[in-house]
Amino acid sequence: MRRPGRPVRWQGKVVGTVYGRTFYKSVTRKVHFFRKGGGYAIQAPVLRSLMERGITYVEIVEKDTGNLYRTTVKEYWTLGIPFDEGHGEQIVLDLRYFDKVERPQLALF
Repeated sequence: MRRPGRPVRWQGKVVGTVYGRTFYKSVTRKVHFFRKGGGYAIQAPVLRSLMERGITYVEIVEKDTGNLYRTTVKEYWTLGIPFDEGHGEQIVLDLRYFDKVERPQLALF
């Protein structure tokens, strides 16, 4: 059984959860996918904090598709593109820099 994760907050809102050395962020693709950057964004101060805390991985779960994407915090920071469109400084990382994690399909019988 997985232990409860530690919520990660930015400006009073929970933006993800840390389990062990992995930061998990749940998104809805239709709402959160950043087309200009071809991926998903994380607030720059949150990413800095994750690096300072020794968090190694970022996993993004698309709630509407079930897709799971994984990369390292270091790759997010070094390969990501900074931008600010009114929600504070964020870093967007193109999905081509993520590994798509195949989830096992449950047996029907």
